[in-house]
Amino acid sequence: MKRIFITIIAITLLYSITPPLFAKDKKGNEGETMLRKITVNGSNINTLSYNRLNSESLINPNNTQNLSKIENSLESKNNMNIYIANNIDLHLKTAFTYATTESTNVEGNIDQGYCDLEFWEGVFFRIGKQRIAWGTGYAWNPTDSIEPSKDPAEPKRQNEGVTAFKIVNSSSQSSFTGVIADVKLKNGENDWGYGGRFETLFHNFDLSTSIFHTKDKYIIGVDMAGFISNVEIHSEIAAKDRSDKTYINSSYVQEEKGKGCFVKFVLGGSYVFPSTNTFMIEYYYNGEGYSKTEMDNFINSIKNNQGGEDLFNPTEMRKNYLMVSFIQPNIANMISTCDTIVWNLDDLSLMVHSDVSTILFQDITFTLKHKLNLGKENSEFGIDPVNFNLGIETSVYF
Repeated sequence: MKRIFITIIAITLLYSITPPLFAKDKKGNEGETMLRKITVNGSNINTLSYNRLNSESLINPNNTQNLSKIENSLESKNNMNIYIANNIDLHLKTAFTYATTESTNVEGNIDQGYCDLEFWEGVFFRIGKQRIAWGTGYAWNPTDSIEPSKDPAEPKRQNEGVTAFKIVNSSSQSSFTGVIADVKLKNGENDWGYGGRFETLFHNFDLSTSIFHTKDKYIIGVDMAGFISNVEIHSEIAAKDRSDKTYINSSYVQEEKGKGCFVKFVLGGSYVFPSTNTFMIEYYYNGEGYSKTEMDNFINSIKNNQGGEDLFNPTEMRKNYLMVSFIQPNIANMISTCDTIVWNLDDLSLMVHSDVSTILFQDITFTLKHKLNLGKENSEFGIDPVNFNLGIETSVYF
């Protein structure tokens, strides 16, 4: 299988460095090598948060993790785009964070930094730290094993990019993407993986198939998105031949699930009302999630001081989830709201997230947001160390 993928990528590279039959050579643009344009934009975001700590949390009894009740952070995001010629672009996205709790933390990071090269129409290369963003799901993307999982409560918040080489060869009806990426594994280690994704248009639906290999497993995926009447429908399904998810057995020993066939899938849809309000729903099946017995072993291991707190991973612990979201983008031409519920269907615990935003001035936005976790002490959201968060966010754009 590995040889097949290397052959596919090699053929794609060879095909891309020679003018494809359907592409138009850009010789007519040669000589335009001078710097065309530089754009800079970004935002400064100040967030003041209050955390109500969960006094009954099994994984943080008596606040052993020393979590803060009051937090404040100032984040500066900067985007620079340099357009050198008709076929060379440079893009840089940085984030600088100054956070204060009991102590002060200063952190700088390059979220994305990459170069786009396009020598012929329909073929381009992207090299550097970038978003890959495979899949059609809103809150979950099981076919995307390259990037970290999104937060289902705030899926539009972008993840940090990954270091990768990507080549895209596209026509009017289809495209092929080849990727070599530095992927962060579940155990915290990094490993280079490779894969490809083929996309095509079929009637009113976008259809894609993908395969990605990293370390000792393959992930095969299929996704689609389209419209039936005025209702948007999307779905993803992914299967892998090995799981690195850790569980706790009845002897309180941590083990990996290991080899097998592990399936994850998403089915969802959305509807935009004439008022532009949007209703969205999505079901997620996580084939790697804990069964009831495995969840009980996890809880009992913590209760008996046998460890396991580090395995806590919200919205990925169990097998069945439902996300419901209602978005009102324009209330009285000045307010927008987003209300989201993530429901664990196995233990019936809930995570509720809401935010209300208003534009105070032309480039200043004020947002009030909160997150509430509800559930029994042995449920996924019931053991979260923070059961309520209230945040006030002020964003200044430039």
